[in-house]
Order: sequence, then C-alpha cells, then structure tokens
Amino acid sequence: MRKIVDDNFNLNISYSKMKRVKRLVLEKLDGSYVDDFNKLEGYAQELRDSNPGTDVIINISKEALLEHGQRKFLRMYIFIQALKSGWRAGLRPFIGLDGTFLRGKFKGILLVALGQDSMKHFYPLAWAVVDRETIRTWKWFIELLRNSLGLADGEGLTLMSDMQKGLIGAVSALLPKAQHRWCAKHIEANWSKSWSGVQMKKMFWWYAWSTYGEEFEDQLKSMGSVSKKAVEGLLWYPPQHWCRAFFDTVCKNYSCENNFTESFNKWILEARAKPIIKMLEDIRIKVMKRLKKLEEEGKKWTEEYSPYSVDLYHDFRMIAQGCQVVANGDLGYEVVEGVDRHVVNLARKKCTCRTWDLTGIPCPHAIKALEHDKIEPLNEMHWWYSKEAYLLVYQPKMQPVRGEKFWKIDLSQSMQPPQIHKLVGRPKLKRVREKDEARKREGLWSKSRKGLQMTCGNCSAVGHNRRRCPLLQEGRQVLPDEPILMPTLEFVASSSRQTSHQSSEEFNEVAGPSKSKRKNVSKDKVDALPKRSKNDGKEKVIAPLIAIVDRDEVEDSIESEDENTILAPRVISEEKTRLQMKKMLQQPIGSRMISYKGDENGVVVPTNLPYSPKKLTWKGKACVTSSQLNKDKEKKIGKLKAKRGKH
Repeated sequence: MRKIVDDNFNLNISYSKMKRVKRLVLEKLDGSYVDDFNKLEGYAQELRDSNPGTDVIINISKEALLEHGQRKFLRMYIFIQALKSGWRAGLRPFIGLDGTFLRGKFKGILLVALGQDSMKHFYPLAWAVVDRETIRTWKWFIELLRNSLGLADGEGLTLMSDMQKGLIGAVSALLPKAQHRWCAKHIEANWSKSWSGVQMKKMFWWYAWSTYGEEFEDQLKSMGSVSKKAVEGLLWYPPQHWCRAFFDTVCKNYSCENNFTESFNKWILEARAKPIIKMLEDIRIKVMKRLKKLEEEGKKWTEEYSPYSVDLYHDFRMIAQGCQVVANGDLGYEVVEGVDRHVVNLARKKCTCRTWDLTGIPCPHAIKALEHDKIEPLNEMHWWYSKEAYLLVYQPKMQPVRGEKFWKIDLSQSMQPPQIHKLVGRPKLKRVREKDEARKREGLWSKSRKGLQMTCGNCSAVGHNRRRCPLLQEGRQVLPDEPILMPTLEFVASSSRQTSHQSSEEFNEVAGPSKSKRKNVSKDKVDALPKRSKNDGKEKVIAPLIAIVDRDEVEDSIESEDENTILAPRVISEEKTRLQMKKMLQQPIGSRMISYKGDENGVVVPTNLPYSPKKLTWKGKACVTSSQLNKDKEKKIGKLKAKRGKH
C-alpha cells in the first residue's frame, strides 16, 4: 500500500498510519468488530422471526455484569429449524463434534455439530461461538444440542469426535447411553510420534478397519511379530472407541475417522477470519446454498440408492465371487471366505463379519446367501441409503433473513466484545501441524523436507541446491554427457519380465533420475526404486521386479525447493488396499468358525486380547494419573455413602 501511494502520489506515509487506514477499510467492508456485538441481539431476533423454531441463545458474562455492571459477550449458540427437520426426516443417528479456532480479532472457538448423509456429505446441524474449549463450554453446547434434538440420555445415538479437552467428560455426563467414537486419524497421529513409518501406519489402519474380533486379533499378532511395544502403545487407546470390530450397529455408519468435520472447518475458512455477525451470516448463506445444491444432485440419481452405497455394494459383490455358501434349508447359511467360516441370518439381517450390521449394506457373505435363494441383494439395502431418504433430508429449506436495516436493535441490549488476550509474537493464521504431517498442494500431499540432505542439480555435490551452486554463481554450468530420464511405461512392462539383479550402469541408462528432469514420485513408489547392496566386496544395484512411475510430464529444469518435494497420498485408502486385496480370489478353506458377538446394540467389549496396554510408569516405577486418583476417590466415597445409607 505504501508503494502504491508513493508511485501514484509521491507521498511517503508511515507504516503505523497505513495500518490504521487498512483497519478502517476492512471495517467498512466487513463491519466493525465492536459494532457487531451491539447489533448481535437484533440479529438473533431476526433469525428467530424469519425461521420460526430456530434456537438462538446468547450468554453474557456474569462476572462483568456483577463486578462492573457491563454486558459483555460470552457465548452464542445457533440451530436453525430447517436443519432440525432434515436431521429428523432421513439422517442416521450419527453426529460429529469438533471445535476450530477463529482467526479474526476475537480469538475464540467455533464449536460445531454435523450429521452425515448417505453420500458421506457433511450436514451442518448447530454451531456456537465460545471463548475457549473447556469441559464447561462443551457441556453447555451438548446440553443445548440435546434439548434442540430431544436426545434425552443419548440412547440409540452415536457420536464421533477427536479427543478434545473436556469433550469426553461432557459426553459421558450428559449423554451417558450414547456411543462415543474417537477419530482414528488423530489416534494414529499421536501413536505415530513413537512408532512412525509407512508400514506401521498401514498396519494401524488395517486394525481400525477390522470388523470382527478374530480379524482384529490377527492384525494384533501381525504387528506383535514386528514390535510388541508398538502393540502395547496402541492398546493404550481403548479399541472400542476407534476399531469397527467393537462399534455399535444402530447408526449404520462404520466411519472410524472424523474427516467430515475437518472438511466443514476448511469449508468456512474465510468466514472464520471475519467479525462475528459477518462470519455467522457467511456460514448461514453457505449452508442455505448447500442444501439447494445437494438436493438438485440427489434428483439426478439414476439408481434408487445413493451412488456411494451402490459402489460399495459392487465392491462387496466382487468379493462374494470368491466365497462358498452352504444352506441349512431355512434362513441360516454358512459362507466360507478364506480361512474364516461366517454365519448369515437373513431373517435378522446379520452376519458374523458384522459388515452388514455396521453399514446396512449387504456384506459379501450376505450377497452370496441372497443369490443362493434367488433374491436381489440390492433390495436388502437399508432405507437410509435410498433416494427417498436423501431427498427428505434436503427438502426443508432455510428461509431468507432481512438486512440490517430491518433488525430491531435495542440500545439497552448492546454488549461489549470479549476481552482480547494479545499473545506474544506475530499472530498465527495457520494451525500448528504435526511433525510428520504433509502440506497439501494441488490435490496431493507433499512430505516435509526437514532433515533431508540436498543434492545440487548442477554439480551433483551434497549440501546445497542448484540455486546456491557456487559454480553457477561463477558462471559455470555442468552439463551431463547423456540425457538421463525416468523409466517410461514401456520400460515398466519390460522390467517386470527381467531378473531382479542388474548392473548399476545398465539401470542408470534407463532409470537414473536427473535433478533437472525429475518427476514427482509417491512415497510408496520411492521404495520401488533400486537399492545398493554389497556382495563379495562389489556393489550391485537391485532393481524392483516392477518399476512404477507416474504419467506426469517432466517439469522445468530449474525448480524451487518446494517443487522438488516427494509427493505422497494424504491417507491410506481402504478401497485401494483392504477391499482390493479381498477382491483377489482366495481358496476357501473355512477352518475357523466365526460366531455372533455383541449386545442388543451390536456393541462388543474387547476381552482376552493377545496383548495388553502398556502400564504407566515414571522413572521406571508404576504410577497413576491424577484423574485416575480422583475416579478412585469418587468410587470410595460412593461406597461409604451406600454403607451409611444401609445403617
């Protein structure tokens, strides 16, 4: 801004004055930070009038009112009536909870509650602005959510969240009968701090995707053969909260990660940096447009069920081709898949693999049994996946809200903004990422370059890159004798038929990656590149049986440091790993019988696991946490009170 003013008007303006000008311009565009809180009661009343049945609750600080006689903003909760009606009409009883930071002048927290439709789209329910994320604010939010939806004690409800501060305690206190799942992605991030590596992460996700106890124990034993301590560290997080083998079967949703709430936080990223009314209006308008857009998409469905559920059904049907079925002449069937023998009951719509129970979509064993009886398996899919249920969800519409001129603003209800706590240092707009977390770029995730050793693309020396090459600074450029390129698709086909041992010179002629002609290769594909080994004092290059490369075009010869990064997928895909392996036809053996487990809600408690969680130690001695001491204290007090009551 100073440069533009200097170029156009030849004026030298100070930084402080330019900052004040910028603040005034932003206040005119987005509204004043202080004035928004004076108009907040008027905005809340307009929401209630335009959308009857909407819950809008504003709390003010009692301390400021008693001590200074001032009305100071504390919290605000919004749940629009159309979203209530949509949740009750056709959504599964599955709610995701999350909190995200506000990026504006008011450094508060936005708490959100989201549903999920049959296409795995997030469905916003309620949102609230609070000062900080504590057990007190979570209890306040969950209590209002419970009253808005009539959840009572939470029976038949499933909640999904991260392990936020105070959230676990708030759920157990207000919704004691609700099933509470923890996001497996965040458990993996915490567990991977001690046990990193692609192979360990893949094994973790296979545990989380296990749908019955025997499969989960098999995965534990496979990791135990690699590292017993890694299994003990993983079992520190109770498996019934993050593994499908122990989930309830009421909500017909077997998600074990909370990604859809993270998608919502990203979706409202720009709104989170604005003043409170502007932010709430942006969220409301985005939700209103989304309801209309998704309803139009649902009307274009060619099937009677959602495309997501139909795709999953077709995957299960391909897996069913490798199964064998034996009927008992009634409604019971034994279906063999690999070494496991599953029992299917068509009358109860249950299978011992629990996939049909968890999803509401016939599993491969149920499909095999239904086809044996000449019944169309697609017709046995749950109603929640139907087009009718989807359209019922998006049928209620949010009504428009009039502009600020029509609001009934009462000066006696004006309030002051919350106190701003200025932190040390420059304000951070981006969240703090995990140690091994990737940075998103063009749909892929690039791995951090921290700790990697740079190699110059000009002189091939170690310790600097091409831009800082001393030879280039002197005007010298080292050119290779021959152009070196990555392997082509024809080479990939031919290399699979060659032996696994090649000489270094032969491989470099076709596969040696040049620094100036480098392609972005995924992490898994880097493992497929040749490795050097020593044999009888001579170095040999071991080439992979099948070299896998991307089809991307060769980049420019001069690249930035960020462009040279290795790209890797964000998460391990279940469709490309677990389901893909199950589609490979296996010889049915059926040596192990799988039996039914779980209570009336399908919940299974893990018992007699081959490994136990590690014990808490401090300086080599066993210890307990303060929360455990408090729980033991409450139990003892309860027992003493019960004894006194008897006497």
